[in-house]
Amino acid sequence: MLVLGGDITGKMMVPLVRSSDGTYSSHFNGSDIKISTAQSKDEFIKNVKFNGFYPVEMSEEEYLKALNDKRYRDSVFENVMLDSVKSWVKLAEDRLQASKIQVYISSGNDDLLSMDGVLREAETEHVHFVEKQIAFIEDKYELLSWGDANKTPWNTPREFTEEELYEGLKNISGRLQSPSTSIFNVHVPPIGIGLDVCADLDETLKPIIHGGEIQMKSAGSTSVKTIMEEVQPMLGLHGHIHESPAIAKLGRTVCINPGSEYSQGVLRGALVTIEKEKLKHYILTKG
Repeated sequence: MLVLGGDITGKMMVPLVRSSDGTYSSHFNGSDIKISTAQSKDEFIKNVKFNGFYPVEMSEEEYLKALNDKRYRDSVFENVMLDSVKSWVKLAEDRLQASKIQVYISSGNDDLLSMDGVLREAETEHVHFVEKQIAFIEDKYELLSWGDANKTPWNTPREFTEEELYEGLKNISGRLQSPSTSIFNVHVPPIGIGLDVCADLDETLKPIIHGGEIQMKSAGSTSVKTIMEEVQPMLGLHGHIHESPAIAKLGRTVCINPGSEYSQGVLRGALVTIEKEKLKHYILTKG
């Protein structure tokens, strides 16, 4: 099976502005770009997508409106994001229809709430949206998925207090039939075990620097740590803190955060083997 554990959508759209003479202009990775051929346009679009962003073709009038009208800009972004999600599901089903592989997708705190409905409607034989659900894997293992996070400086769509997080996780984990062999696909990692180390920010969202060094902190969740200590699942699959890939133990639970380098075109993951209701192998991957 394949688990996609949240923050699966891009963070930015890249306008590709169509001029009256048929050429295109854009700004990407710090450079102004002029495009005059269909081939170079296709290459640019491919490069933007490879970096995890959304290329959006616009007229000059649409571009100016997007610059000055936040509601319009947000609407364009949401529409292109949702269209992309639908195309991913179709691609996955096309590639997997002859296999036995199942894909389980959950949300992350950065993902817009509107994504959930689209993924539910787009579910296929091989692709399943399991946010805030317990899915049975091979009728043997229970996959508990939860994409909400504790409070962040970024005011993302799915943030809650630690008390609210604990209450939600307590309720859903109480439905587990076999907690000791369950898998917690919980987007935010437990605090303080090495999966949540990131830069500490000041009130302007800039890294705090002392003595020439960026100050680091643990940004995981106290409620996730508490509930996992109480339930002691077999495995914890986490994300959220992209710059903190690690594997750590919390009691008997193996917790994994593969990290993320999507903006560099690098796919990070973890390969886990489970046999006879026990973890046999686990390793971080990138490529």
